[in-house]
Amino acid sequence: MMILYTINKGIQYHLIYSILYTYILVTQVNIMQIQEVKDKNSFVTRYRLVRYAGYDTVKKQAKLEVIGSFKRFGRPSDELLLKLKDDEKQELTLFLEAKEEQSKTNSSQVDFRESAPKLVNGAAALSAGSITATDAQAQALYAAMDTMAKALRKVGHKRAIKAPKPKTDTKTLPLLQDQA
Repeated sequence: MMILYTINKGIQYHLIYSILYTYILVTQVNIMQIQEVKDKNSFVTRYRLVRYAGYDTVKKQAKLEVIGSFKRFGRPSDELLLKLKDDEKQELTLFLEAKEEQSKTNSSQVDFRESAPKLVNGAAALSAGSITATDAQAQALYAAMDTMAKALRKVGHKRAIKAPKPKTDTKTLPLLQDQA
């Protein structure tokens, strides 16, 4: 192992890939990949499931078998699940769980990021008189703002202290004199 650390990275990666390739050939492990299919704007539209199906010695490349695909916001069909082996089903289940957890995290981040502008827009509409609020809505909003303030304090964000307005002292103002 110490030798691998002293060899430059290009050779090290080559050795790791050759060891992995040898392991695949010796143990006949079927490997499934979950590939992202993107549109012309580089947005993921589908997920493709691909299985390793051997090595083509003539072309000197791996043979891949497309098992099936499913939409980005969808779930795999029952037909697709029947084509998968047990370990592939487990891998797909783990992938879908991780994808759902990431989606919840992203949704929470968007909700938090958009909360302040929504409050400002609501306050502007309320001040302009274009909307009215019931007592229940006002109490719910006050409770939500208290909860948000408590959460912000809990993670270490203190409320910004407003600078006091400068007081104008009438005694120190210079008198205006008419100059003729």
